[in-house]
Amino acid sequence: MFSTNLSYEDKLDALQNEFQISVSKEMSEEVQSMCNLSMGVLNKGISVGRMEHAKETAYELRDMGLPDEKIARAVKVDMDILQEWLAEREEMLVK
Repeated sequence: MFSTNLSYEDKLDALQNEFQISVSKEMSEEVQSMCNLSMGVLNKGISVGRMEHAKETAYELRDMGLPDEKIARAVKVDMDILQEWLAEREEMLVK
């Protein structure tokens, strides 16, 4: 039931056939909402993970001496975001 590999329809089918739970219209709507919510959480996690990876890559490219413009282009972020990341890193290194 908690698998991201199962579709909404598969989960309803499992409730009815594997667990012998009769699914009302309201329950069906709740399952749909939970599926949508779980996909939103998953997508948010993936997005955050990608951003963290981009940040780490930016740090490495900076350490290699690449200019900020090329780093921003390489990790596909605006210069403003790159500058924030680099400023955060500098603060961490100073502490």
